[in-house]
Amino acid sequence: MNRRDTVLRLTLAGPDRFPTVTLALPCGVAAAVRAEGALPLPGGCAEAMVLEGERLAHVPERLRRAQLRQARNLLRPGGTLAVAVGPEDDQYPRDALERAAWSCGFAAYVRYVAGRAVLTVPRREAPPEPLVSVLIPAYKPAHFAAALDSVLAQTWPRLEIVVGDDSPGPEISQAVAAARPRLRPGQELRLIRHARNLGGRANYLLLFAEARGQYVKYLNDDDLLAPDCVERMAHVLARHPQVTLVTSYRRLIDIDGAPLPDAVFNAPVLDHDGIVDGRHLATRVLANRVNVVGEPSTTMFRKADAEDNLPHLMSYAGRSARRNGDLFIWTMLMSRGDVAWLAAPLSAFRQHAGQVQHSEVFLQQAQLAWVELVADARDTGLIAPAFTGIVAAPLAPDADAGGLVDAAEAAHATGAAAEADTALRLALAADPIHARARTDLACLAWDAGRRDEAVLGGMLALCCPGADALVAANLQDMLAALGRGDQVRAVAEAFGAGKGARAHT
Repeated sequence: MNRRDTVLRLTLAGPDRFPTVTLALPCGVAAAVRAEGALPLPGGCAEAMVLEGERLAHVPERLRRAQLRQARNLLRPGGTLAVAVGPEDDQYPRDALERAAWSCGFAAYVRYVAGRAVLTVPRREAPPEPLVSVLIPAYKPAHFAAALDSVLAQTWPRLEIVVGDDSPGPEISQAVAAARPRLRPGQELRLIRHARNLGGRANYLLLFAEARGQYVKYLNDDDLLAPDCVERMAHVLARHPQVTLVTSYRRLIDIDGAPLPDAVFNAPVLDHDGIVDGRHLATRVLANRVNVVGEPSTTMFRKADAEDNLPHLMSYAGRSARRNGDLFIWTMLMSRGDVAWLAAPLSAFRQHAGQVQHSEVFLQQAQLAWVELVADARDTGLIAPAFTGIVAAPLAPDADAGGLVDAAEAAHATGAAAEADTALRLALAADPIHARARTDLACLAWDAGRRDEAVLGGMLALCCPGADALVAANLQDMLAALGRGDQVRAVAEAFGAGKGARAHT
């Protein structure tokens, strides 16, 4: 099968403010997709795409960025998106594209080839046991030793613990010295004692600059980590390159460490582990003005995914956070990729009267920061206008993708369509370019009467390296049933003719 020209085209047409969007194979087979919505099928399979439109320069920037994110979701690591740039009606304004590309999840460097900008999805490859930097911006000594002990108890084998001591007294430095004899092989403990008080934000930013690990995990000086927190989060980042932020359910504790009842802000996003579209979670957070992602102690992310943010880490769309600095980090990372949610309580957030967020000045500034962040997120197309709730994809299992597809086909043979669907989505979480899994999933959509989704799934299956004549045959059968004879012939000519009959289900 000739796959050399399998470049998906994402095309905007019609009114500037309400364009229709189609996704098409080079042979002309096309499926409509929502201008600002998420795809109903897993992405991560296309190697190359083109973004185009007759009046691309006049489409609102929020819609253009929605298409950039749509393309990034479809592309696999290392995949490329070509966009015509310049002053013409059918071109993306160059300055606007350069500002948008990194924010929408592409690499910071933009290549230019024959009048087109070529954007690349980062590969985000990780060594078997990446170094994790646990950064502790410390000021209050009361609970610092307990926080540090929870880091020393981590099961992950490679840890760099960096403490930024911003306190007026010697207690934190003394606690660090007392902890050194308990370090295990693979653990390193560094103390940065500030000559003068930097303040919370400056301490956070300095520690981020000092981090040498591929992954970054903040820990506030009065919070706690579960022993397997770093290990579980690091495994997710290593297995899921499309994930830019990992978070989890966090417990609430009082000043003495006793459990507190759950509140609105720490309500579970899901009741199970899963991957959430970053744009959808950002919409929920910003629309409700509730930080369900968590405090700095709750999350982990790759340093490489955040270090090109301008003007600094605690910024979004070029605006520095006046307060709620963690929310600006999360919003930036949700704009660039997906969020992994872990249902286990992997951290504990301590609440007490001495926290700065209880002050009236902080609350006033925080409210204004929310307003600014929501406005910037809306202008950059991060807030989804038709949000219908959180839908999660599965985390990659340890099982082999081929075995999961075999299990799905066995389940389908007994009429267990839901079980088959779950197994196929697990297979694609483990191997997004598994052509057989994509074909079977398209066939399940067809059986359920979701014709457009089925055709889209058949198109995506043809983007996979393992696609064969049977994959093309399945798409041809669907197109023939829809009366698209010209497209059946086009698929046969471009990808090879197949013998009817749906191959796998």
